[in-house]
Amino acid sequence: MSFKYRLFISFSAIFVVFTLLVMIFQYDREKKFKIAQLENTLDNISETAHNYMASQSMGEVGNFYLLDSLMEIVPAENIRLTVINTFGEVMYDSEVTDYEFMENHLDRPEVMESIGSESGSAINESATTGNSYYYYSKHYQDYFVRAATLYDVQ
Repeated sequence: MSFKYRLFISFSAIFVVFTLLVMIFQYDREKKFKIAQLENTLDNISETAHNYMASQSMGEVGNFYLLDSLMEIVPAENIRLTVINTFGEVMYDSEVTDYEFMENHLDRPEVMESIGSESGSAINESATTGNSYYYYSKHYQDYFVRAATLYDVQ
C-alpha cells in the first residue's frame, strides 16, 4: 500500500466516525427538544384545566363533566385529559365515558413521580384504550391533572 492510499483511508475513517458522532449527538438533541416541547404543551393544557376547574368549583361540586366543553376548544389534537383524586380514583377522563369503573391510578409512574415533584411523565400503553400515550401528570392540592397525547416516533 502506498503512503497516499493509507493516508486517504485514515482520513476517510476519521471523517466517517466524526460524521456518525455528530449525527448521534444531533438526534439526541432533537429528541430532547421535542420532549420538552411536548411537555410544555401538556403542562399548558394541565394548567388550563386546573384553572377552569377552580373557576367552576369542580373540586367541591364534582361537576367534572364540564371539562368536556374545555376539551372541545383545546387546539392540540389527540389530547386525553384525566382528573384523579388523591386516593387514585378517576374523577374524569375525556376518552372514557364510564371512568368511575376504571382501576386506581395512584400507582401509575407519572402520577407517582408528580407526588414527589412538580410534575411527572411516562410513556405507557393505556389499559383502557389500548393506545400508547405520552402521559404528563401534575399534582395539585386535592387532585392530579393528567394530560396525554398519542405517542408515536414522529
